Amino acid sequence: MSYERTLRVVLVVDALLALILLLSPGLITAAPVHSVEGTSGWARAAGLIPLLFVLALLPAAVVARANQYLSALAAAAHGLLGILFLFSGGPWLLALYFFASAYFLGTAFWRGFREYLLSKP
Repeated sequence: MSYERTLRVVLVVDALLALILLLSPGLITAAPVHSVEGTSGWARAAGLIPLLFVLALLPAAVVARANQYLSALAAAAHGLLGILFLFSGGPWLLALYFFASAYFLGTAFWRGFREYLLSKP
């Protein structure tokens, strides 16, 4: 799968995940959905961070070769989000998703970058 396609799939999943986390932060804090007292600011920020990354990485999803630094930042940022969710005590599935997406983005970016370098005379 090409890097652009991988990045677009990851961005769509990130946007859906961000909206779910913004609308019901009780998924992270293990509070009831109806309880507003159980939610904290970091749970809403956990939904806002992937949404900001989606907005920042939209140019790289359109033209990845022109935005190589943003493309490399995407893999690093997903790895950092995985570390954040791993050590924050949140659901470990979120950490696993961000580590897997960082791996797929990194390998797809490296494969595309290597093909680009080998195509140069």
